[in-house]
Amino acid sequence: MKILELIKNEKTEIAKSLLFSAFVVLIFIFGVGTAFIVINQQNSEDLNDFFYLNYQNFVQKEGALNIEQTVQEVDHIALPEEKLNTIANLIVTNFTDPFWPESSENLFNNKCFGSPIPFNHRFFGNNCNGYGFDKNGAIRIRTGNLTNNPYWIAYYKTGACGELATLFANVTNQSGFITRVVYSSDPDHAWTEVFLNDKWQYFDPDMYHNLQGNITYQKYWFDNTSSFEKKIGWKFSKISVSGSTSTGYEEDRTYAYTKTGKVKITIIKPVDRIVVRERDHASYVWTFVPSCSNYPCVIESNLGSGKTYVLQKYIPTLQIFIENSRFSVKENEIVNISVDTPIRFDSSSSRLSELSSMPLPFFLGNRIPLKIIDYRMLMFAHQHSF
Repeated sequence: MKILELIKNEKTEIAKSLLFSAFVVLIFIFGVGTAFIVINQQNSEDLNDFFYLNYQNFVQKEGALNIEQTVQEVDHIALPEEKLNTIANLIVTNFTDPFWPESSENLFNNKCFGSPIPFNHRFFGNNCNGYGFDKNGAIRIRTGNLTNNPYWIAYYKTGACGELATLFANVTNQSGFITRVVYSSDPDHAWTEVFLNDKWQYFDPDMYHNLQGNITYQKYWFDNTSSFEKKIGWKFSKISVSGSTSTGYEEDRTYAYTKTGKVKITIIKPVDRIVVRERDHASYVWTFVPSCSNYPCVIESNLGSGKTYVLQKYIPTLQIFIENSRFSVKENEIVNISVDTPIRFDSSSSRLSELSSMPLPFFLGNRIPLKIIDYRMLMFAHQHSF
């Protein structure tokens, strides 16, 4: 009996020792991780301050002069279509974009994990959502207050579809048009809408470049919004106007581009934020930050039909997202979901959408969006005329 007791006590001591060792290891990992985050945050703040000084001292002034010059160059053009196309041409000229094959000689081998393109900007600290530069010294900003700043973009002329859309909108607005930037997270792309003939029409300067401004294919980059999805071969999940409205939310434009259903999210108690993503594309997300004064409150959103989505709630103390539910969206149907309560469902038709509340493991919510361009569309456009 004493031998068995000794063995039992020894096992207990070993277990305690292992638990203590595991605890020490976790504390060490947490400490190293925290230090790494603090150092990175400090470096990011220093870069923000440095580049903002550059912006104040000369970039803003020179960028404004470049925009003014472009506005003056097109001032004599009377036809709206011709003026818009000329502005697009002036903007894309000498612009470097990692998704454009001809820009590769001015870029570096891509070191951004998971990115499908071979060449890219070189980013400080390998932070692909931070500050990058090309071989000409042009700097792309993907963080901080200068993100998508039109004067910065006009001065350096580097970036991707978001920067192109921002610069195009700024120049056209100063040229007498009413233009705004819209974007999709799935697929990840940004373009503009121009208000002409009492309606919003899409104008995509990135597509203008890809089709080399060939007027034969103008309806690929400039036409009615309802035709955009079919022409570029994408099926959208969510399209929004860039920038918050008076309600605090970005204007929803999904219905103008694709067939949609509606999701109503009922929030029972306060949450920091809610994220919805298309199930097959974990990188493509859009966030709702509830501004509810009373609970329960409801958030409504149009989503592209024929897809399954995942709703996640954010836990700020752990800085992770946890899945709350899955739901499928069908055309002209309404899906009702409650956060922190069992899922309930209602439909405006007799068909039922498939819902599942099966829990999944925790996963990190901070992911790098990837832009995917289907160059098959470009080849198709060269083979067809409209």
